[in-house]
Amino acid sequence: MYILACIGILVATFYLTLFYITVFYHRAFTHRAIILKPALKKFVLFTGNWLTGIEPKTWICMHRRHHLFADKSQDPHSPRFHSIPSIIWVQLKSYEQTLVHLENNNRDYTRIVKDLDFPVHFLNRRGLWYVPHLSHLAIAVGIGVYFDAYLFAACYWLGMNSHPVQGWLVNAFGH
Repeated sequence: MYILACIGILVATFYLTLFYITVFYHRAFTHRAIILKPALKKFVLFTGNWLTGIEPKTWICMHRRHHLFADKSQDPHSPRFHSIPSIIWVQLKSYEQTLVHLENNNRDYTRIVKDLDFPVHFLNRRGLWYVPHLSHLAIAVGIGVYFDAYLFAACYWLGMNSHPVQGWLVNAFGH
């Protein structure tokens, strides 16, 4: 039963982060294919960074740049210009670069997201991008120690921090 619970928390947290990125960041904010009610939008913008560790406006800008420059040298994560194993590193560097350009009001980046009526998340504006990751680590350690459930805790932490792998799979093989 314990192994099933471990698998269950890994799958649940993996799909929670995948849902946030795919449905909210991608479909609702990037492509406007889904319209969120104001309360849900506010909730997603506040919790998205905490749950996924990915800042919404930065992700949206990077993804829109991908569509603007698909498989050209300016594409932030095209497998055409990078090896499949290196895409995970390339997408991290592109994300960091996009965040810096947005924070510095670089027009080439800000114009891409000028339709978004929200700022970069306050954690990222203050350089505290690591806090959601440390929070999930603290929760995982707490679960492991309090319940003596270290595998469950590891599965929780891996699922909550799975977006780089999810992004790598999509960007390297499917996009």
